[in-house]
Amino acid sequence: MARFVLDIANLSKEEISEAMEGIIVKFSKEQMIVSIRCIDETNENQFYETGSYNVLSDRQIESFRRQVENE
Repeated sequence: MARFVLDIANLSKEEISEAMEGIIVKFSKEQMIVSIRCIDETNENQFYETGSYNVLSDRQIESFRRQVENE
């Protein structure tokens, strides 16, 4: 298993859906179980030149937790 945090700056809601669907389609074709969630549609706490600043905020972590609990 692998777990990723993927940041893509400045996507519209449509582009977010397209990116998520592309990942699902790619790995589902290979008979893999795929789960992907968008936990934040903003650029908050991301894209700093200093990598140690690129951390998940408490709000982003809580968003993930709420999504998982509501499945």
